[in-house]
Amino acid sequence: MSDDVIKPKNVDTPVIRRRVLRVLVVLAGGFVVFHVLYFLSGKTAGFMSKRSTETDGASLSSSSSSGSHSSGYGVQSAQDEEFEKCVTTVSNKIMKLWEDQAEYQIKNESDPCGELWKSIEMERKVIIDFFEQETPWNQTAVTLVTQTSYGRIDHLLASIKMWDGPVSVAVYVKDDNVEEIVSKICNTKEFFTRKDIGLHFAPVQGKYYPYNYLRNMALNNSRTSHVFLLDVDFNPMPGLHGKLVDYIKRGTPSEKEVLVIPAFEWSPISMLQQPAFPRNKEELMELWEQEYLFPFRFNFIIPNDIFILHSPHPKMIDKGERQVLYACAAPVYEEFKSHIRNTYGVELQD
Repeated sequence: MSDDVIKPKNVDTPVIRRRVLRVLVVLAGGFVVFHVLYFLSGKTAGFMSKRSTETDGASLSSSSSSGSHSSGYGVQSAQDEEFEKCVTTVSNKIMKLWEDQAEYQIKNESDPCGELWKSIEMERKVIIDFFEQETPWNQTAVTLVTQTSYGRIDHLLASIKMWDGPVSVAVYVKDDNVEEIVSKICNTKEFFTRKDIGLHFAPVQGKYYPYNYLRNMALNNSRTSHVFLLDVDFNPMPGLHGKLVDYIKRGTPSEKEVLVIPAFEWSPISMLQQPAFPRNKEELMELWEQEYLFPFRFNFIIPNDIFILHSPHPKMIDKGERQVLYACAAPVYEEFKSHIRNTYGVELQD
């Protein structure tokens, strides 16, 4: 199969205006229909993305603790004894993370970077490998390495259903949403039917989300010869693990090489039409032609039927706070660039 080069399209302004108008009309119509149905039925309507439920025959949706359940425990309802036992047992163990947790004291309260240093330097009480994975050490395979919080837990569960290789994930939990996270975990059969998922927990402490700490937590507890570092907002295509293992067996990448996976992002119009998640390159290209998705941030070649797909989300922090963080992190970044320069002879560009 030849490689396809993704190129940006030139769209006339009138065409864009017509498309925007079409989207607004659909939104307005949906708004009216929703409220009519709400008035007639007296019930709140529930919306579910088709692409979150139709991926190679596997359901990607997870019910909340108030709905019906189907997990490795074989439970049928939220009141089921086994489901409640799972939620209670797992929740109690996680809640112990806040017991006897040392409180980090900011050395200088007037330091605008104090909260950042707190997030970096504080010691955390964590749970490693909660379900005691049985992945053999150093086997020739690829571990999906990622991290998440409660707000992205559904993205994680979707990826686990599509990724048939080992997984190592760090979950950042708050004491007031432990039960919600655990309910989703206890309702996902893969955590109980598979023995290759390393699930790690860290308690929320401090103001900022510790990306590097959580990523390293998951990375350091992966067991395979190779790892696939993936932001939780990306979902891998079905069967990607097997394709990556084939690359390894052919000697790609070598010890000092990395394989970059082409990334795409859902377009705004896809939120209305809700297309199914593409299962292969042909379906991906068809959705691209229909403008349901587009390359993530830059153009590239799609080699040998491999890709990941990003779901857009709002920014985590506002512009002003981001500028403060950049200023605080500048000395650390310069130290990092110096290390790369001295170790590898490579000059990083800002």
